[in-house]
Amino acid sequence: MNSVPAKPGTRRPDAALAASMCRHFAEGMGTVDFGDGAILVRLNAPVEVLPLVLTGRGLSLRCFQGIDVPVCEVGPGALLGLEGVCGTGRHGMTVQALGPVRAAMVPRDVFLNRIAADPEAGLLAFTVLGTRLRACIQSTDDLKFRDATSRVARFLLATLGRGAEPSDAPLEGRLPFPKKTLAAHLGITQQSLSRVLHRLRDVGVVVRGSHIRISEPERLAVLATGEDLE
Repeated sequence: MNSVPAKPGTRRPDAALAASMCRHFAEGMGTVDFGDGAILVRLNAPVEVLPLVLTGRGLSLRCFQGIDVPVCEVGPGALLGLEGVCGTGRHGMTVQALGPVRAAMVPRDVFLNRIAADPEAGLLAFTVLGTRLRACIQSTDDLKFRDATSRVARFLLATLGRGAEPSDAPLEGRLPFPKKTLAAHLGITQQSLSRVLHRLRDVGVVVRGSHIRISEPERLAVLATGEDLE
């Protein structure tokens, strides 16, 4: 374990919340570096330590018909296992690293002692939990109100763009999980996903295996809104 910085940098929209979480809970804690694809917490495991994400991103997964289906993304400031501490005492989801992730490891007893001693810290932790729940609700709304093309476009931009504003600069990276899992996450069949990716070639999306390149992100962003290109 390494010494944890007081306020790790972040460029995400919730940077202020993330910095506040680190200030209240990460100082004095050790850190662990997780490699791409590593499991930060596992569904139904006892909540003994709560990883606080400092840098990088992860995916919350739930098992559905034998497949680990991504539910929502977690980023800096997310305290994993908070819902378990307040409920069953077990993790409610598996969280897998999407690229390198550094997390401060906050023992359960330390977390409980800090929120007991500092109500502001407790309110902050539940604010962050609420932000995560809203992200999950947004993912559910996307399944109900967006067509397959806009769902795929939004996912690709979020994954490769890492939350940045769309620009004309090409984006390049890899799919974080197999297409079968991605299709389940987006609420479409694997065949429908393949058809959508084929159509998206017209706006500069090229997929080879798990590697993906978006040469015209601004045009793809239009499709992500559900609008048609002129």
